[in-house]
Amino acid sequence: PTPTPEPTATPAPTVIPVVNAAPPQPAAGSLDSLIETLRNGRVWVESLRNTINGAMGTGYLDCNAWVNMIVTINATTQLDVSGHSQRVQDVYHHYKQGIAIAMDGAAPMTEHCVKFLAGEETKDVISFQSWGTVMLKVKEAIPYLDGAITALEQEQ
Repeated sequence: PTPTPEPTATPAPTVIPVVNAAPPQPAAGSLDSLIETLRNGRVWVESLRNTINGAMGTGYLDCNAWVNMIVTINATTQLDVSGHSQRVQDVYHHYKQGIAIAMDGAAPMTEHCVKFLAGEETKDVISFQSWGTVMLKVKEAIPYLDGAITALEQEQ
């Protein structure tokens, strides 16, 4: 009998992290749906702070969950509000300013998590200074978000 050759090693495929988040909506739709989107965005921004609090208690941050939150929050700034009044457009711009403040604070942690998920970072360790920056920026952003939501509610 002829011996069977040993199988050759094949390289393992590169694992690319999958970020599961809803794609941005192309149009804001009704004023009610826009308000609901902004309320949800505010809840997600607040979730950043809650996630930091939890991570400080456990010493662990789930980078996949973090990146998903960031993608979801950013999606709330991608709506087409051109079909709404100038007042609604201005208020939405104010909301987007608040989100930009929060995202600025979250950027170092987000960058680290993206690199960690891509295998470019070996440790899931983020400095306490980065955590504190997120907390401060979220606190700074919330009044923008609340102001925009309140202003839109008054437009109803």
